[in-house]
Amino acid sequence: MLGKQVEMLLQYSKYLAVLIAALILGHWFDKERKRLVALGRPGHHAWQTMPGIIIIICICLLVALRIYISSQN
Repeated sequence: MLGKQVEMLLQYSKYLAVLIAALILGHWFDKERKRLVALGRPGHHAWQTMPGIIIIICICLLVALRIYISSQN
């Protein structure tokens, strides 16, 4: 019984780590966007910053994973 609880706790801690990383990346992206808007640049220039590029890469990886998984069926 205790082993199953520990296993569940480990699984939830993995979810929590991903959630925290996403929040940090989102906050970083938002700070960059606000900085660029304050400089007078358009908001879409935020996608050319480091957090924007990381977000784009993550989205591309998720799409590629989805295509790979659907092609296996």
